[in-house]
Amino acid sequence: YTYMGNWCEYNQAWLKEMQNNNNIHLVKYEDLLSDSFSTLDFLLKQAFKLELSKSKLNRIIEEYSFHKQANRRSGEENVSSFLRKGISGDWKNYFGNKEKELYKKYAAKLLVELNYENDDNW
Repeated sequence: YTYMGNWCEYNQAWLKEMQNNNNIHLVKYEDLLSDSFSTLDFLLKQAFKLELSKSKLNRIIEEYSFHKQANRRSGEENVSSFLRKGISGDWKNYFGNKEKELYKKYAAKLLVELNYENDDNW
């Protein structure tokens, strides 16, 4: 078993590695939600040197959409499913004030650096 560290350590290590290696690309769930086509097109071209037609890539995006995979709309929660809610940022709804302040202490700067938040006023 290899300890991978906590979320902050893990992401900080990858950010540092990305500075030295232009073959590493950060892709977040939020990227896939906000612009599925461009995000997947970029990944396929960069990682696999694969270029798909616009129609084929759109069919793939539709086939593997949250709606198709979970058989419900984004935002409709199923806590027992791996595909729980299909939205970004919902993690904050599970933090009490104590957890929020502790997480801000350790992760606020990184959340902004990774564009999860604009500042630490969440």
